[in-house]
Amino acid sequence: ASQVAHNGPVDLTINCTGAETDRRTDVAPSAALETPKQPEAYEGKVILEAEDLNYKNISSCVTFPYGSHPSVRGHSGNGFMIMGSNTAGALVAKFNAPAAGSYDITLRYCTNGNNGGGMKIAKSKSIKYPALAKTAVNEWKKATVTLALSAGNNTITITNTGGVNCYMDQIIISP
Repeated sequence: ASQVAHNGPVDLTINCTGAETDRRTDVAPSAALETPKQPEAYEGKVILEAEDLNYKNISSCVTFPYGSHPSVRGHSGNGFMIMGSNTAGALVAKFNAPAAGSYDITLRYCTNGNNGGGMKIAKSKSIKYPALAKTAVNEWKKATVTLALSAGNNTITITNTGGVNCYMDQIIISP
C-alpha cells in the first residue's frame, strides 16, 4: 500500500472481491417512527446577554473581555457592553412574549466605582425609569422594573438617559 499526500478533497472508489460473508444487512424500517413527546411551552425567565443585543451610541461592545478587559470579573456570557456617558446610548432587545401581561425587566450591571444614575426602559408607550446604584469594582447588581408587554414580538429599548458609565451584562425578562 502506498501513501498519498494531498491537500483537498479526493474521489475514491473501492472495489471489493470475495464471498461477501459476514456483511451487514440491516436496513431502515419501512414504517414511520413514532413522534417523540414534545416539551411543554417554556414560560420562565429569559436571559439576554447585553453583548448580543443591538446598540447605538455606546462606548464599546466587549466580546473578548479576557483579552481587552482582563481585570473585569464576574460577568456572564461572552462579554458585556460599556455604556459610556452618552445620554443617547441605547440597547435594543427583541423578545417574543408567550402572553400579554406584566413582565419584570431586570438589568444586571456594574458601575465599577463610577456614579450610578437613571436609565429608561421603554416598550412603545410603556416606560419605566430604573435607577442604577453605584457599585464597587467588579460588584454586579440588578435593577428591576415591571413593564407591560404584548403577546408576540416586543421591542424593548434601554436608554442611558442618566449618562451612567457602567458595564451592562444582562437583561433578564421574567413573567
